[in-house]
Amino acid sequence: MISEFYINGCMMVANIFIIDKLSGDHVVTRHSRLSQRVVYGLAYGFLSSLSLFFTIHGPNNVIMDLRYIPLLLSSLFAGALPTLIASFVLLCTRLLAFPLTFTSYLSAAVALCVGAGFSWLGRCTISLWKKWLIMNLYSMTLASAAMIWVTADKPRLLCLLIFEWSAMLLFSGVCLYLGMSLRSAKIVNRKIKEASEMDYVTGIFNYFGLISQLNGHIGRASKAKASFDLLLIECAHNRHPSWNGGVESSRELLHSIPLEIREEIPGQQSLSRLGGCTFCFVLPRNDGGEGAEDVLERLAAKLRGKYQLDLVTACSGFPEDGMTAVELLEETERKLQQLNKNKWEQEQERLFVAEKRRALGELAAGMAHEIRNPLTTVKGFLQIAKDSGDLNRWYGLIMSEIDRMVLLTQEFLQYSKPKAQQHQVTYLEILVDRCIQMTEPEIVSCGHQLNVRLWSQSPLKVLCDQDKIAQVLINLIKNALDAMKDRGEISIKLDRSEEYGRILICDTGIGIPAAHIPRIFDPFFTTKPDGTGLGLAIAHKIIREHGGSITVQSEEGAGTCFTLLLPLES
Repeated sequence: MISEFYINGCMMVANIFIIDKLSGDHVVTRHSRLSQRVVYGLAYGFLSSLSLFFTIHGPNNVIMDLRYIPLLLSSLFAGALPTLIASFVLLCTRLLAFPLTFTSYLSAAVALCVGAGFSWLGRCTISLWKKWLIMNLYSMTLASAAMIWVTADKPRLLCLLIFEWSAMLLFSGVCLYLGMSLRSAKIVNRKIKEASEMDYVTGIFNYFGLISQLNGHIGRASKAKASFDLLLIECAHNRHPSWNGGVESSRELLHSIPLEIREEIPGQQSLSRLGGCTFCFVLPRNDGGEGAEDVLERLAAKLRGKYQLDLVTACSGFPEDGMTAVELLEETERKLQQLNKNKWEQEQERLFVAEKRRALGELAAGMAHEIRNPLTTVKGFLQIAKDSGDLNRWYGLIMSEIDRMVLLTQEFLQYSKPKAQQHQVTYLEILVDRCIQMTEPEIVSCGHQLNVRLWSQSPLKVLCDQDKIAQVLINLIKNALDAMKDRGEISIKLDRSEEYGRILICDTGIGIPAAHIPRIFDPFFTTKPDGTGLGLAIAHKIIREHGGSITVQSEEGAGTCFTLLLPLES
């Protein structure tokens, strides 16, 4: 007897977990969908019928079991309809699977009364535990009355009834507690999931919520053989005044955009915010309706006009662009990234053209300024020569100014006009040594000391235009000579710095003022009375064309040191 009740009880407890799994993430209540309540009632009816096969046989063919526990749980958790369905399943099982006797008819009638009573009690608004107690008393009273009516062996029946009541209370209480715990855990998990799928700023779905919604849309569209579009809209560069007006202003704008989308596109679904100012939504396709691109264009025009937003939009369709939520979203984001890339390239091209025009204007202004001075001088001397009738007296000065203009135009052409470079692999030690040989006589004749330290370990090979690099080195050495009015020292050092060959050209001259250092590589900037201001600009241009760099360190009254870095050939 005990083993049958034990099997009944374990079966009830186990099926609490099974039915919990059947309901999935949903908590089945009397307000659930009809299909869910029907499935719930059939499941509990099957469980109640199953208990009939694990029964205790008493006197006069009376059977005792826990068949009413599933009806009780169904009433407590799901309401009247599932309880009636479970009762009907139990009634049919009792009549069809067992011999038809007066006891079986009486048992079926009791089951019907219990089911009806549980259905009515399930609609009451009292607590679950009070319902549980009332239902137990009600079902046990009906069942006991029926068994006492048909049984003559009253003493033995009384013992069985006491045992059945105890088992009924025990296992139904355990099942109720487990069911309440599982329901509570499911409700909490559902709330956590819903919270994790919502954007806390705008109250719409976030990325995870969108993925969940897309899976649902794809499932329904696949069954109905329908299609839909996924639309993405992003504020790439927000120029709205509120965007930089603090957190509250930004929140107001983020709240306003979803409202505008809902108002402009009533048929949209699953509106989501993917982060920043990027919004996404699903638009079902309608035959003869407005296309996704037209909808995006209309929405973007409204947002641009109302909020002065700079927008980028993209869309993809199911099933042609992806069969899963992730594929569909990745394809839409890929299109958006490509549009952003194209937009960025156009912006960079515009900035490049603007910078090129600005630089050309500065060069033209500098060239005009440099040529105007000698032209003014030549004009003045020619007027004086005309008045005096003696050109020979001013001829030398006029020619020197003309030579200055010729030199200026040659250097300007060298700086601005691209010239085909003849790169070849050469040893940097040989190149530096050749420049030293070309300038050493002039250094010595001026009374200066030359200090040279060349790299003596592995050869330093570079790919370069030898003439242009030599031009840079000679120009820097001559600048060092011009910077030393008194006797001084010029130091030339060649060594290696990681993957670069490094050349240092230092002098002990007057130095460069700190305010002038940021401008020394600008065209036409010079502090020399007869300088063109293009020498260092040309040197800087040549070194950059070779993938290297040129920097300067200087201190007034102490000297200047230029450092050149040229990439080495492996």
